[in-house]
Amino acid sequence: MSAQTFDVVAVVVPNPQIDHTHNARIVNASIGYRLDASDLIRTLSNNNPDRRPEIAGLFYVPDLSDTDSGCSTTELALVPSNVTKLMSFPHENYPFIGLVPWTSAACVQAYLASMRATAVRGAVVYHPDGLVDPPEPVSDSTWSLDDGGEWQSQNQFPIYAVPGAIGAELMLALARYSGNMSTAPLGDQLVQQYDSRNFVRLYAHMDVSTGATMPSLWIFLIIVLALLLSLVLFSALIVHFVQRRQRRILARRVANGEVDLEALGIKRLKVPQELLDKMPQYTFTSKADASTPEVPFTQPTCPICLDDFVDAETTVRQLPCRHIFHPECIDPFLRENSSLCPMCKKSALPAGYCPVGVTNLMVRRERLVRRMQERAAAEAGGPTQPRMMSSVQRRFRSFRATSTSAAPGSDPEGAGSTPNQLDNLALNNVAMDTHTTEVPAEVRAQGTSARRAWLRQRMASLREQDYTQAAEEARAADETRPLWRRIAGRFNPRWV
Repeated sequence: MSAQTFDVVAVVVPNPQIDHTHNARIVNASIGYRLDASDLIRTLSNNNPDRRPEIAGLFYVPDLSDTDSGCSTTELALVPSNVTKLMSFPHENYPFIGLVPWTSAACVQAYLASMRATAVRGAVVYHPDGLVDPPEPVSDSTWSLDDGGEWQSQNQFPIYAVPGAIGAELMLALARYSGNMSTAPLGDQLVQQYDSRNFVRLYAHMDVSTGATMPSLWIFLIIVLALLLSLVLFSALIVHFVQRRQRRILARRVANGEVDLEALGIKRLKVPQELLDKMPQYTFTSKADASTPEVPFTQPTCPICLDDFVDAETTVRQLPCRHIFHPECIDPFLRENSSLCPMCKKSALPAGYCPVGVTNLMVRRERLVRRMQERAAAEAGGPTQPRMMSSVQRRFRSFRATSTSAAPGSDPEGAGSTPNQLDNLALNNVAMDTHTTEVPAEVRAQGTSARRAWLRQRMASLREQDYTQAAEEARAADETRPLWRRIAGRFNPRWV
């Protein structure tokens, strides 16, 4: 890992005879030594087996005077005789960093071997050329020791280079801060603040953490990206809560009977068998028999199979809209095909019951269809219709209009008609709608059950056409909207 910073400061090293804490303290900057060469340091070898984020230790120069170092007299003269050496420190377990002039290959190898024996934390080298420019990279031939670069892997500590002028200054500073406290620069002031029996030495520190290598532009981009991500997450959270609220509102309206998803072509619904079993059954009584009116609002014929009810004999099923059918006709229809009454297309589901989980697509389609109805009502100048009409209702209105116009003096609005008369008119239109195609002769030949089954299938097919038409109208209206409105509507149905 490359060095990001390099600074040297003076520290007070405690004398173990009077202080057993072994904690070195940095000398006040006004009376101590301080050097910062962070912009001038070059990494030659980044060996760091312990992966320390900082390389720091007491500064010293390896002593080669007692060994056959292979250094010439000129090379040894680069190191002052009074420079800070290992013997200049108390015999304590301190971390050390060596300072070495880079001269001949044999001399440098001798310095490196001495530092390996001392187990230094790191080494700082320099060319004794007096230059102030940053050192050359390690690939330059001036850093060669004629060993094919093995010195980089042989020494298990990082090696850094500084300019020649900085190295020479550090060498002189190590000579000044090698004796007693009183002989150090500004020693008279040092002894006033610190115990004169302690020592003042130099301490080197290099930051090799990777965090400092990140350019400020990248930091800015990461901050901007984090802000954008936070904004997106916050917006997504708001949209989620808004959509959930819209789904709950629609589910409540469906349960209250305000919205019929199937009539609007949004979702095909069916009536479960347990709800069918709760719908009342009666024994049909004709309206002529007023003494025992079991069913006060009836039609005399089943709208599905068109068979007349037999007075005091036929069992009929009454839906919430009060229309009656043969149970064997209406039950399969509601259970397998549709939840809407074949007569009036009102829902047969009980109030407070929502049979499906409401989705965001249902919310958007319901709001779109409702707006279409409101606009159509505004253009027609009439009230908004709560739900779309079935083909049965449209034929019934056309039939009623034709009947009233053909009979002079009749009530055109049907105000004078009784409920049973209106049901009989609707029943006639159901019959015309159901039997547009004649029952095949082979089906009639099979008997009443086969004929009823065929008519039930015919009714289910007509209801399927109604639902498909309503769904296609809603889908077409959705696709004709501008693209931006369709995208916005996915986030908030109010923007549909």
